[in-house]
Order: sequence, then structure tokens, then C-alpha cells
Amino acid sequence: MKQWLLKLMRRRRARRAPVAMPLQPSPRIGILAELEALKLELAGQETMIEQLKQDLKRQRENEKILIAASTDDALERVLREISLPVAQLHTQLYLQEGEGKTVSPRDIFSVARRLARSLAEAGLVLEHDAGECVEYNPNRHEPVSAEMALQVGDKARVRVPGVSFHGRILRKAAVEPAGE
Repeated sequence: MKQWLLKLMRRRRARRAPVAMPLQPSPRIGILAELEALKLELAGQETMIEQLKQDLKRQRENEKILIAASTDDALERVLREISLPVAQLHTQLYLQEGEGKTVSPRDIFSVARRLARSLAEAGLVLEHDAGECVEYNPNRHEPVSAEMALQVGDKARVRVPGVSFHGRILRKAAVEPAGE
């Protein structure tokens, strides 16, 4: 009988309504909350990126202005230096052609030397002197004529000096084979 009573009690317990467990938040709710937080963070980062892009653009524009001003100042210094020789050359040209007066070659050469000196102070340098013998280098020299065949290292005579600015060749020196 005891056995029978125990079985009965077990059946009754099984038929009873399940005991309500305390509600735990669904994992989906946590994921959605985290997703919203990440969206807000992303929006903040995008705003910050846009502000940084605008700051960079402003800095670049300011840099351009400063570079232009610096370049203008440097150019003005050079032009101020050469302005007198250029004005003197122009005056000599007027005297020769406009008034028919004779201008001494010595005066013209004196002005040309002052002009060359001012340009050299600004970094413009003549590469070699006319008549100088050099070893041919195609990076620094060019033949006077296309028919002239010069090889690297050949002896050549400078006909027209080259020009460089702070070490960069602006115009190669015109050379011809040196007649030894």
C-alpha cells in the first residue's frame, strides 16, 4: 500500500502546474541593446572623421597660402636684385636703338656680369665655361648638332654653358667633340 500511495503522490505532483521561474532577459534583447550602442558609437566616429577631414582641408589650404607667400617673398628678393641690371640693359638698348647712340660693349658686359652674379646668389649657376674641355656626360651635356656622335667619357669642348638651380640641371651644356 505504501508503494501505491507513493505512486499516487508522484502522479499528482507531475500534474501540477510548473513552478514559474524568475524571468531572465532574453539573449536577443541584450544583443539588440548592444547593436544600438554600437550604432551610436559608429555615428560618433563618422562625425569625428568628417570633422578631421574638414580640419585637414583647412590646414592644407593654410599651408598653400603660406607656401605661396614664402615663394612670393623669395621671388621678390631675386627680382629686386636683378631689377637694376635689367633696367640698365633696357636703357642701353634704348640708347643704341632709340637714339642711335653707341653703347660700349664693356658697359653691356658689366651689366650682364651684375645680372649673372645676382642670379648666382639666388642659386642659378652656370655649368662650365664656354671653351672649357670636359668629359661628355649625357646627363649634363648635349651635342651642338645631332650629327655629332659623342660617347660617355669622350673629351668635349663646351660651346654654351649649362645652367643649374640648386644642383638640378635646367639646361644642359652644349658641347662639341674636342679637337685635340
